[in-house]
Amino acid sequence: MKWLRNLFLLASSLLAISTITSAQQNATKTIQPRTYAVVVGITDYANPAIPALQFADKDAQQFSAWLQSKAGRNVPQTDIKLLVNSEATIAGIYNALDWLKEQVKENDEAYIYFAGHGDVETKNNYSKGYWLAYNSPQNNYANNAIRVEDINDESIEITTRKKAKVIIISDACHSGKLAGDFYKGKQLSASALSQVLYNQVRIASCKEDQLASEGPNWGGGRGVFSYYLVLGLQGLAAVQNDSSISLGKLSRYLDSCFAEDKYIAEENIKQNPVTDGDPNYVMASADAQTIATVKASLTKSSSANEGLPAGLIALKPLPRQPIDYFFGAAAKVALESFLDFESYLSLPADALPGRLIADCISYQKQQYQLRDSLNGAGSTFSDYEYFDLDTLIILSADLEQNKSLRPRFIEKFIQLVHNNGQEMINAYLKGDVDELEKRQYYYAGDRNYKKYISMLQVARNLVPADHNLA
Repeated sequence: MKWLRNLFLLASSLLAISTITSAQQNATKTIQPRTYAVVVGITDYANPAIPALQFADKDAQQFSAWLQSKAGRNVPQTDIKLLVNSEATIAGIYNALDWLKEQVKENDEAYIYFAGHGDVETKNNYSKGYWLAYNSPQNNYANNAIRVEDINDESIEITTRKKAKVIIISDACHSGKLAGDFYKGKQLSASALSQVLYNQVRIASCKEDQLASEGPNWGGGRGVFSYYLVLGLQGLAAVQNDSSISLGKLSRYLDSCFAEDKYIAEENIKQNPVTDGDPNYVMASADAQTIATVKASLTKSSSANEGLPAGLIALKPLPRQPIDYFFGAAAKVALESFLDFESYLSLPADALPGRLIADCISYQKQQYQLRDSLNGAGSTFSDYEYFDLDTLIILSADLEQNKSLRPRFIEKFIQLVHNNGQEMINAYLKGDVDELEKRQYYYAGDRNYKKYISMLQVARNLVPADHNLA
């Protein structure tokens, strides 16, 4: 499964300097640094054996909203990959990290934020830290969760190769693995190590041996760390006559909040946020009006904080595109049960999206004809509707007219295949092995293991040649 992590994977340009008349000054145009972010929050997990959280998805949404606010650099929503709950699969998260790595350029900022379950798996006398994705199985994390080691490697590559700044924030149990000497890497040269130390910030909700807490006492229902983190970034971590919020100021603010919070004391919560990086790195800058508004909101009743904290903007989801509709619907059916993926093996990558949608359109029409011939006897309309036919037709036209949409389709198809495979693996891991080996397929329902192999091979063939597949 290791190769699946790599399925998805201008240096900054200097504008020309125009020499004008001697009466004019030379003007230099520079590209302004941008901020990109991958923000993940998982409250409900696919595996019922993994306890559900309460507010991790809300924490992620509000951190994303802070990024879009003035204090958070007014990051456009298109520059933020927000994955909550079922969107935050193993493939979805790794795909988003690859997107982040591709987008950032020199001097840009790259945020990686995670709120959800974290755990440490101990084997061979050393510990490995993991973030649990939506479809991670219980207690079997190798290749089935997001490795802290991978987050470290991705961030170091962004810093050393792209020369961008990286801020990693983890609101998860045992998240101290992301801070301190663990990530600095003895394999780095002295110059690369210096670059990483100066251009990376790590903030963890608790130490490696601690649990992250959440509850209704903070902001109407929040993780305590994320609640105070956003308040601090909104401006409460600023000091008098200085609106800039450095990592050092934010760290001191978090420490004081955890030390003085009455609910933390009453519930005997043992949680200490951990920060690492240049203490002078400026995380945010808040104007006096925003700071005053935030402070005023905290003097009101707790109900005043049940929505977005003061100063944050409400998230306005981007319009749902036909391609997103299709893959949302495809996740609920077994494509391999009615599509012949063996016939796709010889297709060039550029032709696959159009062919796949055309076959789905044909199949859906057949289902409607079957429904009409039976007059719907003993069944409902939904029994015959796998996809909305009109939306598929629109998507087919989009793929034909806009060739730049095809790589995104292929990327999402590969992600779908990974998610389906992970479901099979999870079913196998929690089942009786002897019984499962007697069955034709390792998944209850229509998903046939043998047919899935052809689907998997199609996805593998779509991987660019320059990817290192194991």
